[in-house]
Amino acid sequence: MSKRLVWMYIFLITFLYAYRVHAASMFHPRYNWYSIKTEHFWIHYHDGLEQDALRLATIAEEVHEKLTKNISWQPFFRTDVVLCDTTDMANGFSTPFPYNRVQLFVVMPHVEDAGLSNTDDWLRMVFTHEYTHTLTLDMIGGIPEATRYTLGRVCFPNILMPVWAVEGYPVLQESKDKPWGRLNSNYTLMVLRQEVYSKNLKDMSLASNYPREWPAGMVPYLYGGLFVEFCTQNYPEKDFQEIFKANADNILPFLIEKNFNDVYGAQTIALWHIWQKELINDLNDQIAEIKKRGVSYYTMLTSTGFYTSFPRFYNDDIVFVAMTNKEKPSLIKYDTHKKTFSRLAYVNNPNSISVNNNTIIVSDIQYYRSFDLFSDVFIYDNRYSQKTKGLRVHYIEPFKSGYIAILYNKGKYSLVQLDAAFTIQKYFIHNTPFQISYLRVSGYSSKAVFSIVHNGFSDIALYDFITENMLLLTNDSFADIHPAFHPDGQKVIFSSDRDGVFNLYEINLASKKISRISNVIGGAFFPDISSDGTTIVFSSYEANGYNIALMPYATGHSQELSPIPFTIQQDEEQKEILHQPYNPLYSVIGPWWAPFLYSEELYPNKYDNHIGFNTSGNDTLYRHSYALGLDCALMQKRMTLALDYIYSGLYPDVFASYNDEGIIFDDWFPWEPPDTVAYMKRTLKRTISSGISVPFQKFYNYNQLLLYYTYEKTMVSEYYNNAVFTHDMILAGLHVAFLHDGTYMGSFSVSPEDGMVFETYADIYNSSLSSDISYSKVRGGLYYFFRGFGNDVLTFMLKGGFAHNAPNYLYSYNIGRYAKGKSQGIPEDEDAYSMRGFAKDMFYGNRLAVGIVEYRIPLFQKDIGYRMLPLMFRDIWLTPFVEYGNIWIDSTSFDDFKYSIGTQLNIRITAGYWADIEGFAGVVKGYGNFGELQVYCGIATVMEGALKQHSIIRQVIQ
Repeated sequence: MSKRLVWMYIFLITFLYAYRVHAASMFHPRYNWYSIKTEHFWIHYHDGLEQDALRLATIAEEVHEKLTKNISWQPFFRTDVVLCDTTDMANGFSTPFPYNRVQLFVVMPHVEDAGLSNTDDWLRMVFTHEYTHTLTLDMIGGIPEATRYTLGRVCFPNILMPVWAVEGYPVLQESKDKPWGRLNSNYTLMVLRQEVYSKNLKDMSLASNYPREWPAGMVPYLYGGLFVEFCTQNYPEKDFQEIFKANADNILPFLIEKNFNDVYGAQTIALWHIWQKELINDLNDQIAEIKKRGVSYYTMLTSTGFYTSFPRFYNDDIVFVAMTNKEKPSLIKYDTHKKTFSRLAYVNNPNSISVNNNTIIVSDIQYYRSFDLFSDVFIYDNRYSQKTKGLRVHYIEPFKSGYIAILYNKGKYSLVQLDAAFTIQKYFIHNTPFQISYLRVSGYSSKAVFSIVHNGFSDIALYDFITENMLLLTNDSFADIHPAFHPDGQKVIFSSDRDGVFNLYEINLASKKISRISNVIGGAFFPDISSDGTTIVFSSYEANGYNIALMPYATGHSQELSPIPFTIQQDEEQKEILHQPYNPLYSVIGPWWAPFLYSEELYPNKYDNHIGFNTSGNDTLYRHSYALGLDCALMQKRMTLALDYIYSGLYPDVFASYNDEGIIFDDWFPWEPPDTVAYMKRTLKRTISSGISVPFQKFYNYNQLLLYYTYEKTMVSEYYNNAVFTHDMILAGLHVAFLHDGTYMGSFSVSPEDGMVFETYADIYNSSLSSDISYSKVRGGLYYFFRGFGNDVLTFMLKGGFAHNAPNYLYSYNIGRYAKGKSQGIPEDEDAYSMRGFAKDMFYGNRLAVGIVEYRIPLFQKDIGYRMLPLMFRDIWLTPFVEYGNIWIDSTSFDDFKYSIGTQLNIRITAGYWADIEGFAGVVKGYGNFGELQVYCGIATVMEGALKQHSIIRQVIQ
C-alpha cells in the first residue's frame, strides 16, 4: 500500500499517539489516591503525602496569582497537579497534553543535582518552574487559537521554541526570590566559570537543543536562564514572556528570530554574543581573584568527566564511581602502585559508596515492584548484589557489627542503626522534614557527621550515638556538604562554597577552628583521607565534569567556630485536611481530535481517497487510556473503526481493542482493475481482542508479558481473469508474547550495547475458541550486543519461526524484506524476521531461520547546529552485515539456505529541537535462489522502501 500523507500531520499524530502509548502504568496500583480542589487546581496525591498536598494547595494558588500576572496568561481549565513519592531522584515535569498537567516528586535534590538544592522550599521552587511551563506552553493566540475551538488541544506553538527559551524562562522565574534558584547558586557559577576557563562556552545552537558534551542537559537550563535574565535586565520595559506571546500566534513554527526582532528590536545571536562577552569578563575577574590566592596543586587520576565521583580509599587503593554518557556506569578501582584502573562491576546510579575491609557498600537506585525508583543497599564482594528491596537507603556506613544509615520516605528522613541483615534496630532521628545526607561514621568513636538542610542552607552536624546529642559544627548561610572524618577522629573535612567557590575545609573538633585546605578554580567535592592522614582524594569539578584527584593534606589559615547544640524537628503536627477520593472522570474525556486525508493506491495509477479523524484521552493518573479512530474510504465505500482501551488500576494492566476495516456501505465491487492487471486481492479484517499486560522492570532489565485473546474475521475479495471470488474466514485464538531487554543505551550509543534482547510470540487458533481452522505458530528472536572500541557494537542475531498445521494461504513467514519501488511502514509482525537482499512477498513458508552478524561502527559523532535552526546533526555510523537463512515448508537442507552481504549507512539528527530521527540507506546483494541487488532507504520506526523493479506476484514455495 502506498500512502501520500501530509508530513506535519504525521508529526502531530506521532507526538500525540506516542504520548498515549507510553502513558499506561505510570504508578503502582498499591497507592490510594486523593484530591484537593482549589480555585485553579486539582491537587492529586497518594496516601502519606497529606500534609505536603495541603501545603502545595496553598503554594499553587500563590504562585498562580504571581505568574499569571507576570506572564499574562491564564489556562481555561483547572490544572492537574500530581504529587508523588515514587522515586528517590528529585525532579518534576509539565505537559500541556491532553490537559495541563504538572507532576512533582517530593524528594529533595542535593547540591550536585545541577544546583537545584539552592532553595528554602523545594515544592515552591519546583512548582514555580513547572507551572511556568504550563502557562507558556498552554499559551496560544491569533489564527492558531482557532484550533482550540475546533480541533481542541492539538496546537501548542511554544513547544517548538529553542530549548534554551523553553527552559530558561522557568529557571528565571524560580530564581526571582533571591538568594534562591539556580541563577543565584554558586554551583551555576562554578559550571560557567569552568566553561570560560576552558574556553568552551557553548554557542546558541547547542543551547537550543540538548547537547551531549558536558554539561549536557544542564546547558539549556543554565545558559538559557542566564541569557533570559540578561535580556530582562537590559530591556526592563520588556518581559521575556512577550517572546512566548509573539510566538503563540505564529501560523508557521520556528520564527523565534522574528519574535526577538519584534519584541527587542535586535537579533537573538547579537544579544547572545553581548551576554557571553559580559559573562566572560565577569568570570575571568573571578578566576583572577582565585589565582591570586594561589591555586592548589593536585594530581588528576581520571579524565572521564561527567559524574566521576564518590572516591574512597580502599585498603591501599582507591574506588570510585564513573558515570559518563558513553558507557554504562561502573564501580572502578584504581591501583595506586601499578597506576591502573579496573572495572569491578557495573552499577545503576549510586548515591554514595562506603568501604569495610574488602567489602564495598553502595546505595544504588533500583526499580521497586517494577514502578518506583528507590535507593537500596548493594554490596560488592567479588560480585555486585542487591541486599535490600524498598528500604530507601540514601547513605550507609559500616558501624560495629552492622550499619548506620539515612533512610528516606515520603519527604522525611531518618538516621537509623541496621544489623548485619539490614533490619532496623534503632531510630536515632525519626521522620524529620530536614534533609540529612552525606553520612560518614568515625572509625574510632561512636560519632557520625552528616549534612543537614534547614532554612534553605546546609550545615555540618556531629551526632553522638552514646549521648544521642547533636551539634551543628557550622551554622551559616553557605552550602556545607560532603563531610568526612580525618583518620584521627579529631578533624572533619568537608566541601563548602563559603568563599564563592566549592573548596575543601577542615574543622578541628578540639580547637573548634575551621581552615580552608584547598583553593581550586572549579570545585572540590566528596573528600576522603588516606589512613596515614597525608593525602586527600576528592572529586574535582573540571571542564568535562567531575574527575578523581589526589592532593597532599595541608591545613591553611584557621578561623574560630562556635558549634551549637541542635534539636532536630521530628514528627511534625498533623493538620486536618479536607479531601476526596480521586475521581478519573474529571480528566478522562479526550479534549482533542485530528482529521486526516490521504490516498491509497488500489492498483497501478489508481488511488482511493480516505478521510477520517483520530482522538485519544486518559485521566491524569493514567489509569484509563483510550484511542478512537475513524477512516472512510470514498471510492471503496467502506469505513474503518479502531478503538483501544487500557485500564492500569490493577497489576497487571487490562486492555481491549476493536478494529473493523470492513464496514461496507455497498456490496458492489467498486474498484475493479483494468484488464492489464491480471490478479488483485483485497483483504479486510474485523478484530476484537482483550488481554493483560504484565511489566517487570529493573534498571537495565525490562520484561513484559502479554496474554490475550483475539477474534478475527477476514474478508477476502480476489479479482482474476475478470471474475471476482470472495470468501470469509474466522480466526480465534490465544496469544502469548514476551519481551526481555537487558541492554544499555547512552546518548552516544548508535545501538543497544552490553546486553541481550529476547522476544517470542506464540499464537494458538482452535475451533473450540470459535476459529474456522485450528493451527499454531511461534516466532522469536535472540539478539546479543557486544560493545567494542568506543561505541562500536558487534551484534549477533538469531530469528526464527514455526507454524504447525497452517494451510498454505496462511503461511506466515516471508524471506524478503523490501519490494523494489514500494514504501511501507517498518514491519512489526512476521515480516520483521525476513532477510535483506530478497524481494518482499515473493514467496512464503511455514518455517523460518535467519542468522545475522552486524558490526555497527560510529564514523562521526558530534552535535552540530547553526544558531537556532531547528535541526542538529548528531551521528553517522556504518553497519556492514552478513545474513544467512531460509524459509521452507516442513523440511529443508542446508543446500537451500541463502545468504546476503551488504552495508548500511545511518544518520541521526534532532529535528524541531526535541525529536531524534534516524535515517538509513543501504545496498545489499542476495545470493541463492531469487537473490537480488537492492538499494534501500528509510526513516527508522516510520517507513522504508527500495528502488523500483518489475512487479513480482506472491508465490508459495513448493
